[in-house]
Amino acid sequence: TLFQAFDATEHPAFSQFIQQHGTALTGFALFEALDNHFANSETLGWLGWDCAYQHPDNPAVHTFAQQHSQEIRFYMWLQWLCACQMQAIQTHPTQLGIYGDLAVGAAQGSADTWLNQTTYCLDIAIGAPPDPLGPIGQNWQLPPLHPIELKRTGYRTFIQMLRDNMQYYGILRIDHVMVLNRLWWIAFGDTAQHGAYVHYQQDVLFAIVALESQRAQCVIIGEDLGTVPNETRELLNHYRIFSYKVLYFGLQTEQFPTQSIAVTATHDLAPFKGWWTGRDLDI
Repeated sequence: TLFQAFDATEHPAFSQFIQQHGTALTGFALFEALDNHFANSETLGWLGWDCAYQHPDNPAVHTFAQQHSQEIRFYMWLQWLCACQMQAIQTHPTQLGIYGDLAVGAAQGSADTWLNQTTYCLDIAIGAPPDPLGPIGQNWQLPPLHPIELKRTGYRTFIQMLRDNMQYYGILRIDHVMVLNRLWWIAFGDTAQHGAYVHYQQDVLFAIVALESQRAQCVIIGEDLGTVPNETRELLNHYRIFSYKVLYFGLQTEQFPTQSIAVTATHDLAPFKGWWTGRDLDI
């Protein structure tokens, strides 16, 4: 109802936003409209749609877009509202900068993979090998970016992802920063123990992060928890990317690197009260 009232009059700022973000915005809004119509509870995203709609260039998708243009415009409007609110927070006089989090990957059935199917290895999942924190390893069920396709396209997808985030954030945390060096690939349906490392051109990726950080004046934090290659540590230090240190892991503060941010816990550890009292161990 609010959108219908809004769309009944001219709004140059909204029109400019649509023009500025182009096919990325319209493609995402089209995905949202399709997912609203065809999603099912058994499969996440476009992988559960009818085959006729599983590629954005299919004729059925073009027909749907023509028939649901207003709904697609509605989803673009939601993105514009979000962008306006983020911008308002960023420019508030008391705001030093929003702390953003760049996820290690996109879901297999997401808009990202639907719109860029050759950029992702859709039959692969990423995770982590067995270690003291996860003795059987971890499988995150997220498809990796294709390293050869990334290089062939001049790292366009990676660069745009950084820019889209850095325009709103004063600080950006890169989840599992080892993604810039290597990822633990697992065939879909297999377990994490049977994965293997696949390497990316980390010299190039770190340089891109540094360049975009300077352009956007955005501080970078690299979540370097787990098995971290020595060369990745060297690049974190070289580009002055903040390391990530967690109270629970037993390091004394004098052992923290100078260039680091210290936190009490993370999203996949016990809440502080449970850790402090030992209730996490009891549970």
